[in-house]
Amino acid sequence: MPLKKIFLSVTILCLISSPAFSAKSGGVEYHDYLFDYSHLEPEPLRLEADSLLSQALGEKNDETKADLLHQAMKNYYILLKITPDNVEVLNKRALIYDIQDRNILAKSFFSRSLNIDKSNPETNYLVGDYFYKRRDFKRALRYFSAAYENGYSDFDINYKLAVVYEKLGDLCKAKRFYQEAYAFDETKSEILDKIESIPEENKEYHGTIRS
Repeated sequence: MPLKKIFLSVTILCLISSPAFSAKSGGVEYHDYLFDYSHLEPEPLRLEADSLLSQALGEKNDETKADLLHQAMKNYYILLKITPDNVEVLNKRALIYDIQDRNILAKSFFSRSLNIDKSNPETNYLVGDYFYKRRDFKRALRYFSAAYENGYSDFDINYKLAVVYEKLGDLCKAKRFYQEAYAFDETKSEILDKIESIPEENKEYHGTIRS
């Protein structure tokens, strides 16, 4: 056998048998501990990941959306290797898992964020929205309220707080938050109709509670 072929065969054998490689999901994966992430610039990675996530959120094609989320996740994974306690990146990974309906992973990353900063308004909003989408209105209220009390206020959270309070039967607070939501966007005439349909306290309510 030519010397060149012998050398190539030995090299391949060494690589395969090396502890630096492991079989995973039918492929070969290089172990993280052999990579030095400290030399990487986080900002370009973050900007690219945020752009991919933003595109995914507006994408209608399921296959394209899944690919965009996968690409964004790879960047967020590296970013957490550089700065493991970055709450913003933890939230983005949790949000992707939320979108993918991978509930255990989503809650795990949200929990990590809250353990770092339990008052973070963005984290509390995202956790509240996680429960809101799953119709767990009591827990949604808990986290939405924490976000609101810590300065998170826009159309979306006010509208969702109104819906949650309406679901839970507190019409006075529901009306208040519908009014606040309408103040953010007065083009939403359906919200004005909702405000007008909710009576003052101690009057019978004939509105239709969302199913």
